[in-house]
Amino acid sequence: KEVSLWCDNCAGQQKNKSMLVCLSNFLKTSQNLQKITLNFLITGHSMMTVDSVHAVIERAVRHKTVNAPSEWLTIVSIARYKPFPYDVIKMKYNDWMDWKSFGDQKSFQKMSDGTIFRI
Repeated sequence: KEVSLWCDNCAGQQKNKSMLVCLSNFLKTSQNLQKITLNFLITGHSMMTVDSVHAVIERAVRHKTVNAPSEWLTIVSIARYKPFPYDVIKMKYNDWMDWKSFGDQKSFQKMSDGTIFRI
C-alpha cells in the first residue's frame, strides 16, 4: 500500500520534475500502491548501500577497456562474487520512457518552505 524511497540529495537526480512525473504516473497506474514517500539524506553526511555497489563496479572496470556498451552487462555481473554476484537485468529500448517530455507538459508549484506537496 505504501513505499518509502530513500534518495541522496543530488538535485539533478531526484529533485526534479521528471522524477515527480514518473512517480506520480506509477502511483496512478498501480493497483496496490496508495502512497509514495520520498526521503532525502543530509547532503555531505550520508552513505547509502548503493554507494558501495558503485565503488565495487568502478574497481572492477578500473584496468579494463570497455569497447562496447553491451560489455557493461558482463562487467557489472562479475564485479562481485561474495556473498553473491550482482543480479543484472538487461533492459530493452521499450523499457525506457522519456519522463522529461511528460514533465514539460505539466506545471508544478515550487515549494520552498518544506510544505508537503501532493500531486
